[in-house]
Amino acid sequence: EAENRLLSDPAASGQTTLVRYRGFPSGFFWNPWVAAGGMGPFQLAQGFLSPFVALPAFLLPEAGIETGILFLKFNFAFLAAYAWLRSRRFSDLASAAGAAAWAFATGQTVWGLWMQSSVSVVYPLLLMAVDRAFEEPSTARALRFGTLTILLCLLGGFPHWILYGAFAAGLYGLLRAVSVRGRGALRALGRLGAATAVALAILVPSILAT
Repeated sequence: EAENRLLSDPAASGQTTLVRYRGFPSGFFWNPWVAAGGMGPFQLAQGFLSPFVALPAFLLPEAGIETGILFLKFNFAFLAAYAWLRSRRFSDLASAAGAAAWAFATGQTVWGLWMQSSVSVVYPLLLMAVDRAFEEPSTARALRFGTLTILLCLLGGFPHWILYGAFAAGLYGLLRAVSVRGRGALRALGRLGAATAVALAILVPSILAT
């Protein structure tokens, strides 16, 4: 039951939660009168920890927060897709066209202010992390890239879309393993598993608080 019937839906008071970020440190902790008593930024499933949401909330005036969220997501989606396509040796023009089709797809632009798009914009980097797990000579560099990518994906918060991304990366990894006849597949799996473990360890405090 909602503590405050005027704000009975966490989604309806997301803007209030974002504005409370400025009230550090109290803005980071539980308030029974905001978001139906939700855990505020520590409610990981709402995606408030994602930099696509947190940075505009910290740096922009209230009237510009949502515009800042959209700006970050659209541009990041384009750059992430472009980087992955270029790493797959597509031409500059083909990579730009593919990245634009991905970044400005209706499924992301319409839902740009919802938490699932904080996860989906990272998908190209998940595929890139799989490539690096197979191809990167340095395990340390592969782990750093994989950990940061997985952490950014998890911070988006929406569990179903995190699972979709993991499923897509898993299928892509399987295709990569088949294409190289299994050579290096165990090493790549170990790198990705270690990166996932490190990312989860970083998020443990937020998960426990939720």
